[in-house]
Amino acid sequence: MNPSCFSASVVPLYFACTCAFACAPALVRGPVVENADLRDLEGEPLRVEAYRGRVVALHFVATWATLSLVDVKYLAALDERVGYQGLTVIIAVTDREGARVAAPLKSAFRLGCRVASADAPVVEGRTPLGRIAAVPFTALLDRQGRVVFRTNAPLDRPAFERLVNRLLREEP
Repeated sequence: MNPSCFSASVVPLYFACTCAFACAPALVRGPVVENADLRDLEGEPLRVEAYRGRVVALHFVATWATLSLVDVKYLAALDERVGYQGLTVIIAVTDREGARVAAPLKSAFRLGCRVASADAPVVEGRTPLGRIAAVPFTALLDRQGRVVFRTNAPLDRPAFERLVNRLLREEP
């Protein structure tokens, strides 16, 4: 899988969708997320509650849906840039093939952030975050594990980053 093959076809579509659909994040605290039915690339359960005390960005994608991959590199770079301040980015691949396609995605995009595959309930759209009807789907959790932002659109990157920074300034 070559990430450059995605960029040329996605960029015009990304800007059209960003202008039409992306919304500025608002800080509304939702329920605490205990488990997101994810597995790491070794097949072990990846428990969201293990990251309590950190701000967590969960980004659900499908490798066959190029629009869902638009923000993957951005989120991985954000994780690298501010992860030491308390941010964890998890890219969750919702393909039915699980780790068989998640591992090549991580390698092709040279992702340093966590990459996971989704278990059956997530693949079917049922999660503790609510129903995921389409990808991309991004949820941001505060340090207590509460959902503070969710969207099915490509991210408004400046607004998203302001929200992440605001959450990082809050006490754990």
